[in-house]
Amino acid sequence: MDSKSSIFWNNVKQQLKAKGLLQQWLCLKTDVNLQTLRNMIYYKRFPGVDTAYRIAQALDCRIEDLLGEEYANGEASSILQVPLYDQLLSAGKGEFLPDEDSISGYIPVPSRLREYASTAAALTVHGDSMESTLFDGDIVICDGIGWQNKDGIYALQYKSSGFIKRLHRDNNLWHIISDNPDYKEMTESVQSTDIRILGKIHYSIRQL
Repeated sequence: MDSKSSIFWNNVKQQLKAKGLLQQWLCLKTDVNLQTLRNMIYYKRFPGVDTAYRIAQALDCRIEDLLGEEYANGEASSILQVPLYDQLLSAGKGEFLPDEDSISGYIPVPSRLREYASTAAALTVHGDSMESTLFDGDIVICDGIGWQNKDGIYALQYKSSGFIKRLHRDNNLWHIISDNPDYKEMTESVQSTDIRILGKIHYSIRQL
């Protein structure tokens, strides 16, 4: 039995009981199937971080409250909070980026991303050009440290619009590539001032 997951679900049940709520209500608030929820509770399976975040939001509490004192003392910390910025990254033909960033909340991500804690940002995907890897509404975690001399999925600003694309550097060209074959590859000179690499994507969260 996983002691952390057991503590988590016991606290969830206590929160529901204290508020006079049922598991069915929690499923409606979090878009989790009732049988899936019951299986996680019965088999003591810890939910994904996105599901844990939605459960905490629904119950109007912190994830730390559900993980208990052991988590609060730092002895079993497994989640890092990353700011979610109120802007979209286009998986399509470009999403206008606002002049100022606004934080709309915080997203829990695994502690393996802790090395990026000071620069990481959570951003929302808009569009279908990165299907079947990323989908409209997915939340991605960008490390915020620019180009890292290797191919991958990156957040970038191109001609004043925000994108999330695969990026490949070949000699003097950036190749801006979509996973969806319906979208054509874009290219830009590496000397161009029209493109700015924001950072590499390390993690994604899909809303159910």
